[in-house]
Amino acid sequence: MAFALLVNPPYTLYGGAWDIQADEPLGLLSLAAFLRQRGHGVRIFDALRNIPYVECGHGFFKSGLSDEALRQELSALPAAERPDVVGITSMFTMHARGVHDAAAVVKQVWPGVLVTVGGSHASALPEWIMADKNIDLVVVGEGEETLLEILERRAAGRPINDIAGTVVRGPDGQIIRNPERPFIADLDSLPEMARDMLDMSVYMNEVYRNRVAMAPPRLNVITSRGCPCRCVFCSIHSIWRNSYRARGALAVVDEIEKLVKTYGIREITFLDDNLTLKHDRMMEICNELIRRRLDLHWCTPNGVAIWTLDDELVDKMAASGCYKVTFGIDTGCPRTQQFINKTQIKLDQCDHVIRRCNRAGMWTHASFILGFPFETKAEVEQTIQYAVDSDLDFAAFFVATPFPGTPLFDIYRQEGLMPDLGDSIELKFYGHQSAVFCDTKHFKKAELQAVLHQAHSRFYRSRVRKFLNPMRSLRRIKGWPELRYFWKLYQLYRAEYGKIS
Repeated sequence: MAFALLVNPPYTLYGGAWDIQADEPLGLLSLAAFLRQRGHGVRIFDALRNIPYVECGHGFFKSGLSDEALRQELSALPAAERPDVVGITSMFTMHARGVHDAAAVVKQVWPGVLVTVGGSHASALPEWIMADKNIDLVVVGEGEETLLEILERRAAGRPINDIAGTVVRGPDGQIIRNPERPFIADLDSLPEMARDMLDMSVYMNEVYRNRVAMAPPRLNVITSRGCPCRCVFCSIHSIWRNSYRARGALAVVDEIEKLVKTYGIREITFLDDNLTLKHDRMMEICNELIRRRLDLHWCTPNGVAIWTLDDELVDKMAASGCYKVTFGIDTGCPRTQQFINKTQIKLDQCDHVIRRCNRAGMWTHASFILGFPFETKAEVEQTIQYAVDSDLDFAAFFVATPFPGTPLFDIYRQEGLMPDLGDSIELKFYGHQSAVFCDTKHFKKAELQAVLHQAHSRFYRSRVRKFLNPMRSLRRIKGWPELRYFWKLYQLYRAEYGKIS
């Protein structure tokens, strides 16, 4: 038996500190369950936790354990848990420095241990990651079977330089990219996530989560992997390519029912990249939630594909406990839809779905992206005006940010719009998509930042009267949870309106 330590590293941000939500590391929970099922020892170490950001030099801010605290806690692990392999997750480019800091600490504690890194950022930029001599190997794409093979070969003293789905360093220091590993075809064959390895109360009691939830405590669930769409700004394809695989509806609801019985949760957050892509599967999930009378509320903060919804599915979602639905509409400009590869969205259909969701008693929210490289001021205005004129309750406006692993990243480079990213380890991406990162063909950064502020201001000013309309709000209030949530929203609206006035 071999032993693996899986690390969720602290977050680092460049250019300023931002509030974050400390979510349970679902990817590591899946990896841990898979390794444990195969008879190996495994431990998850969450070094992020909910610790405020502190400045850590050179314009970076860190949230989570300090390097010294991480070193002390790793050094204190019992001898039986000394790892053969340490796996560090690297999901987000804007948090990448924390991964390298954590790898350095691991090598200080155990100089001979094999340090592997996986996740979206690592899959998008494996050669960049491997410039760090503290990192021995990068897992590209889906991690379960690849990490298992790494662990078994390491324990047996066998070479690890030719494992499918990895990027390694050759004998002369050259970077070698091995062939991709096929995806796991049947997600229902995977064991249930190893939530028992972490104290779930830490995440259920997280401040931000409880502030925005209707019926805390709540936990997160993922029912599928990937998305077949090809949005120009999306980085998930660095892991999942353009594949889409989904768990069966019964397996999904079995997991949710166990979370209710084990942890006493009253709310679920679905974090899929494309939850509703398969209409019949989503209908079955909703029907099963209703049949089992789990009395749960649920929401979709990552967004659902609005073009996949029809009246039947909207009504069924509401009946099964969906109280808030988020749409990734992204733009109100047809030309920009062409650019971002999102022509499957028909804006008149969006209007109908939004109104139907409102009538069904769900709160409606959408995300919009402003400032793509070729967007004119008139086209950005189209998106803002579309949001203002819509029947949405909430809208979030973000700036187009060219993250590695996306076609948008390549376009910004080709157009000479990409700023200096820093050296090979410290990628200096601003820490939030509300901070403008690049000039475009028609906007300077300062101009686009002002437009972003104006978009939020105009939208929320337009929503004050709608929010206070009793007929609009009363249809959503079915009991005490809804009434308490309405009060939360009222406070959030006041805070937002006060901020932008």
